[in-house]
Amino acid sequence: MEAASSAATVRLVGRLSMFFTAACFLFLVLTLFFQTHNTAVFKHKGPAKTASALPVPALNLNPAHPSVSVPVRDVFSPASISPTGVVETTVSGQLPAHLKIVGLLISRPSQLIIEDAFAHQTYFIDKAHPQAGISIKSVYPDRFIINYEGQEITIPVKRD
Repeated sequence: MEAASSAATVRLVGRLSMFFTAACFLFLVLTLFFQTHNTAVFKHKGPAKTASALPVPALNLNPAHPSVSVPVRDVFSPASISPTGVVETTVSGQLPAHLKIVGLLISRPSQLIIEDAFAHQTYFIDKAHPQAGISIKSVYPDRFIINYEGQEITIPVKRD
């Protein structure tokens, strides 16, 4: 008795899945047909509305004159995105503008103190504890060499 009930359930699930598959296929075919033929089956029968209330902006599609300076960005340099959505490009060999070095400590262990304007955090970085994608590779009396996202950056040490 249970075997017959189980077989009936399997047949019912099979038929429902075939029906669902056929409905999805029909929906896809009709969608593609109406998009390619641009047929308006469900056209609004009310009064025609004009879009002339909004002004159409004039677009200048001509290339810039050669004397006009267009800002260029290196597409292979990493870019940072602030929480507000502003994209900040990074100059090769430099930290991004949102990362500011506020202190260097040459001792054992040497530390680099960096403020992150986007995250509103201060990082104390040493060789054993890299943070924010920054690690210290080597420390010399006149410079730090750090690695920021796979890029080596030299930070000169100025003594006051």
